[in-house]
Amino acid sequence: MGKEQSISLLHFFNGNPESINTTYALGSCEITLQSEALGGIVKVSNNYESTLYDWNYDSRLLRNALIFEQRFRYGLSDSHGFPLIIYGTGLLNQ
Repeated sequence: MGKEQSISLLHFFNGNPESINTTYALGSCEITLQSEALGGIVKVSNNYESTLYDWNYDSRLLRNALIFEQRFRYGLSDSHGFPLIIYGTGLLNQ
């Protein structure tokens, strides 16, 4: 608790199209567990690398396959993307 950790968002797919369409381009983020109450209260860190929503390739095969499909379908490249500013805290599902 209290230590920032990187998590992959790709394993949070739940069959919800909005989840699939938003998490693969972000890929991962840095979170800090602030409290274990109610299953876990977390804060997402804002830094350029972990909150960049982009279509760049990296070392994860699943993400790369999803990125390849979107780049091919919509003509996206490394130049497409933008930083996100995330604020507040969230509650982990149990």
